Amino acid sequence: MRKRWNEPLRAVCVLVPLTLSLTACISGGASQGQAPAGSGMFSGIFGQAPAPAPVVAAAAAPSVPEAECPQVEIREGGANFRQGDPKAVKIQFTIKNVARECVAAGDSVVFKVGIEGLALIGSGGKPGPASAPMTIIVTRGNKTVVTRATTAKVVIPPDEGQALFRIIEDGIKVPPGVGDVAVTVGFKG
Repeated sequence: MRKRWNEPLRAVCVLVPLTLSLTACISGGASQGQAPAGSGMFSGIFGQAPAPAPVVAAAAAPSVPEAECPQVEIREGGANFRQGDPKAVKIQFTIKNVARECVAAGDSVVFKVGIEGLALIGSGGKPGPASAPMTIIVTRGNKTVVTRATTAKVVIPPDEGQALFRIIEDGIKVPPGVGDVAVTVGFKG
C-alpha cells in the first residue's frame, strides 16, 4: 500500500531547498565572497532595504552671493499676451511662475531662467498649436547687458480650453561689472 505525502510536509520539502537556493543567489554564493546587503537580484522584496549609495565627494559649485543672483521679475505689462481682435481674442498667454538658478563662472555669473504659464483659448480661438514671443532681459545698473528672445509654445488639445507652457533658458552669461543685476521676463508687445 502506497503512503500519501502529508501536504504540509510536502510544502516544507519544496520550500526549504528553494529558500536556500534563493538565499545563495541573494548573498552572492560562497564562491563569490560576501556581497553587500541589499545588493542581490531580489533586494527589497523580502523586507531588506536597498543599501544606500556610496557618498562620492563631488566638487561643489561655488556659491554666488544673493546680490549676484536676484529674483526674476515679470516686466511691467509683460505678464499677458493676447492674439486676435480685442473683442474676439484667439489665445491669451499668461505667465504664472518664474524661477532662476545662478552659478559663478570665473568672474561672470551664469543664469538659468524658468518661466511657467498658461495659454487659454478665447472666444475667437480654437484648439491646436499656439506660440507667443517672449524676452528675458538682464540689466546691470541702468545698462542692458543681455537680451534673450524665446518663444512660449503650446498645443491645446481638442477637448481642452487651455494648456500649460514651460520655458527653460540656460547659459545666460552676465559679464562682470559695477551695479546691481536685475532679471526681467515678459511677452513682447
